[in-house]
Amino acid sequence: MRAEWHRTCPPVGAQLKMAILEEDLKNLCGLSREVMFVASREQGILAVNRELEALLGFSESELAGRRIGEIVYPDDRDETETALRTSAIGLPFAIENRWATRSGEWRLISWVLECTPERIYGAGQDITAERAAEQALGHSAAELKLITDRLPALVSYLDTDGRYAQVNETYASWFGMDVERMIGLRAQDVLTERFGRDYWEQLRPCLDRALAGTPCRTEAHALYPAGERYFEVHYQPHFDANGRVRGVIALVIDMTNRKFAEIDLAFRAALLDNALEPIFAWSPGGEIIYWNPKAEKIYGYRREEAMGSRSHDLLKSVLPLPQDQFDAHLAETGEWRGELRHTTKSGELLTVESRMRVMELAGRRVVVESNRDVTARRAAELELRESEERYRFTVELSGQIVWTADAQGAVEAFSELAYELTGATPEESLGVGWFHLLHAEDKASTKTAWRAAVESGTAFDVEHRIRMRDGSYRWMRSRSFPRRGATGEIIRWYGTTEDIDGRKRAELTIAELNRDLERRVEVRTRELADINKELETFAYSVSHDLRAPLRAIDGFSRILLEDEAQRLSEAGVRCLDRIRANAQRMGELIEDLLQLSRVGRQPIEPRKIDLTSIAREVVENLRRQEPGRSAEVRIEPGMVAFGDARLIRIVLENLLGNAWKYTGKKAEASIEFERARAADGAAWVVRDNGAGFDPAYSHRLFAPFQRLHRDTEFPGTGIGLATVARIIRRHGGRVWAESEQEKGAAFYFTLGGDIAESGA
Repeated sequence: MRAEWHRTCPPVGAQLKMAILEEDLKNLCGLSREVMFVASREQGILAVNRELEALLGFSESELAGRRIGEIVYPDDRDETETALRTSAIGLPFAIENRWATRSGEWRLISWVLECTPERIYGAGQDITAERAAEQALGHSAAELKLITDRLPALVSYLDTDGRYAQVNETYASWFGMDVERMIGLRAQDVLTERFGRDYWEQLRPCLDRALAGTPCRTEAHALYPAGERYFEVHYQPHFDANGRVRGVIALVIDMTNRKFAEIDLAFRAALLDNALEPIFAWSPGGEIIYWNPKAEKIYGYRREEAMGSRSHDLLKSVLPLPQDQFDAHLAETGEWRGELRHTTKSGELLTVESRMRVMELAGRRVVVESNRDVTARRAAELELRESEERYRFTVELSGQIVWTADAQGAVEAFSELAYELTGATPEESLGVGWFHLLHAEDKASTKTAWRAAVESGTAFDVEHRIRMRDGSYRWMRSRSFPRRGATGEIIRWYGTTEDIDGRKRAELTIAELNRDLERRVEVRTRELADINKELETFAYSVSHDLRAPLRAIDGFSRILLEDEAQRLSEAGVRCLDRIRANAQRMGELIEDLLQLSRVGRQPIEPRKIDLTSIAREVVENLRRQEPGRSAEVRIEPGMVAFGDARLIRIVLENLLGNAWKYTGKKAEASIEFERARAADGAAWVVRDNGAGFDPAYSHRLFAPFQRLHRDTEFPGTGIGLATVARIIRRHGGRVWAESEQEKGAAFYFTLGGDIAESGA
């Protein structure tokens, strides 16, 4: 642990974070291949790793609380205690001493120690065997002895030119070389070639200081194929007898694990401050000693307000147990999990999932508490339970049976109503569902439909009969829909079965009545067809029998006028003219009646028709009949409709013929045929500026033989507009008129909602 970290954090926060991360540090020590310990200046050893336990033969609990001076060899105690007492805070230093083992022997350990005002951190290697071998083989050269005797790390000796004068085996193997090959090489070249120029640039300023006579320590990092590694490098100048720098002793310590541990500890500490949940800690008396930013946001109390307050009083905690029992449980078990009720500074009541853990901080017992706000979730759960309860009551009141099935279609559950109605038991119903209760005629079709729905994943909707408790069968409607998971797979089927017996029996009765009605309609249709044939025969007979005497009357009257006119008086001539006119009018009337009769009987053959073209032909025929007549006729181009071309021509002949007739007395006659709009779709209109009519009598326009003008003013039979109305009705449309006397008239018609198409 770096001393600087302690100095940059608030004392309380630093202690708390150390306590929270103590277990992580202990686990890290347990993974190291070096022997390690953590000691308190006041309380002695706090923790050791497994390697140190194995080396000494003592467990961590046996070593806990013992001071380092009590463990090391008596001759090494003064030097060790002096070094620990006088060491610079945060500056690692090396020391060797002998530690007692359970078997009574002493193991020589080479340590690199780092001290803080409260802690001592040590990492070392057992060099007992190595030192014994050195003593057995004799001392090496003075330079090598100076480098290797005291430092258990990568060591080298550089001359004043920055060339290697001596290296240990570990250092040489670090570069994949032997010792002899490295001697004489420039450190700059070796390090640049191995790690790149950036690495050398990190070391050069510190080496220059050491060559100038000032010890220097620095940190550097290099990229390995396996990842980034961190090194702690110490340069110690070596002086000759005259005080001149003779060379530099280089000590390189691989601090990658320690660096990553520091980064991890700092990261974890930052996580506390940036946690998404409120986290705080309190002393055994309940006084808050840590309060993270999320706690400030959730509860509304700033850190300065919360610190020193009793947590349960500040938050008005509603505990699941009396306070004394709750505290006793926490003290006995060391942790607690459950729900609490807290009140924020603004008075809002929160439900939280709380986790509390008792920890030790510098010999002081604290409780770390983290909470998760579940107020909204609990409200949603309550609403869901109430919704489910409402749904259950609704289902029960509706009289429907509710059931579920698994993804393969096996029925898992029925509501109680199913068993009440049928008398069946869950044992005989679950899995197979309704099938054992179905009417024999419905079993095969219902099973097939259910299997098809399960295999295809589509909705199931079938009507069938089910045997009731009393043995009778009732019609039911069963429906089911699949519920799918996040990836689309079916996880369950939800279904309902409702009693439709009354409706079904009514439908069957209606169906039988409809079949009977269809038979009766068929008979009546045949009878009407026979009657229509008889009417057609009658109409033809009437037409033939009436026309013959009328033609005779008209013919003989014409002969008298031609042959005997000189012998007749003026009154006689007028009588014959009137006889002829009435005979002709009677013929026209018969013809119009026959046409009206045919319009009502002949079948409609609808197709796309060109209204503009038909209207132009009708107007051209009117002009040929009265070549001396002058009238302005405007027909909108491109009018298209859907209907029977023969019948629509009759409509236009009547409407345009009426407009032509009733504008006959106008000096400047004007007739228009164009599109119009109606509430029920496309419409067309024939307008004129003729005589018009009294709108009070417009209801008589489309009835047979109803005329709004005298024969002496405008001839006609009163059948034309009735024929128009019948044709339009047969097309599913309607016809109406608008007019004022002497201001013209406008006749509108639609054709059952069919649209007009421009330019088609």
